[in-house]
Amino acid sequence: PLGYRVRARRNHRALGFVVMNLRTPDDQPVDIALADLRARFPEVIVEANHRYRPLGTEDRRQYGQRIIGWQQIPACASQLRIGMIDTPVSASHAALKDARLHSQSVLPAGVEAADANHGTAVASLLVGNGEEGIAGLLPGAELHAVGAFRASGEKRMDTNVELLLLAFDQLLGASVSVLNLSFGGPENRLLEAAIQRFVDSGIAVIAAAGNDRRRGQVYPAAYAPVVAVTALDAERRIMKDASRGTYIDVAAPGVDVWAARAAGGGKYYSGTSFATPFVTAMVAVLHHDMAKDSGGFEASVEALTSLASDLGDEGIDPVYGAGLVQWSPRC
Repeated sequence: PLGYRVRARRNHRALGFVVMNLRTPDDQPVDIALADLRARFPEVIVEANHRYRPLGTEDRRQYGQRIIGWQQIPACASQLRIGMIDTPVSASHAALKDARLHSQSVLPAGVEAADANHGTAVASLLVGNGEEGIAGLLPGAELHAVGAFRASGEKRMDTNVELLLLAFDQLLGASVSVLNLSFGGPENRLLEAAIQRFVDSGIAVIAAAGNDRRRGQVYPAAYAPVVAVTALDAERRIMKDASRGTYIDVAAPGVDVWAARAAGGGKYYSGTSFATPFVTAMVAVLHHDMAKDSGGFEASVEALTSLASDLGDEGIDPVYGAGLVQWSPRC
């Protein structure tokens, strides 16, 4: 008589409940129906059939690809050749199994190599095969990795210009189209001259912008021809300690990025080091695509910045540069 219809009636024996699921009269809001029924039947529990959602979060291990719009592996991935200078890379890691990885070291005999976590993580972000949840941006690409970092005291590592020059020399003849440098330090004329050789050869150089906002410019990122990459988190916020300056070109995911651990499995890494591979992969594809139209790496970098999503102050700023890099499907 009140206009309600019984959709279902269930006897929950263990609970001691008999529950009726009612459809309200036509066009009657739920809150009005609740007030009406509660007034008429005060001894009965009358409530809305509220909806609930799981409070877990989605798998954030691949958030980096998601926020830059990297939805699929580019068709030209197998045609790309990338160089990197870093710590050693653990080629036996499951995420790097069957990778087209060429590893070498420029450390003199008797010098202890640095821990391989950093280099392995960077390599996995570039060419990881998806094992252990580590999906690289360009699996199938050829990666030339040169180890130039040595152990330096407890849990520390470093390299010097002499070793870096050896590494640059190895890579300049490897026909790479882009070079990933996830390290930084002071300005150095020899370092600048070596990088200029790459630039003159049409090779794009991508470098980490630095993790210490109290310092001044970080090199090689601050050299004019180098693309300087800063780091964001999953909410597109700048990493707390990221370096600032007018040399910052673009931003990429670099906080709690899931990547390979040398001993196996994965872990979360933070730093501009781990934002850099996202930009390296993007420039590699842009460079390949634009080479068809006789465009140099300068055109690739220009496209990279023009596609970036502006963050912070309007336009290019010393925190985010041109903004968060965005993938535009190519090749």
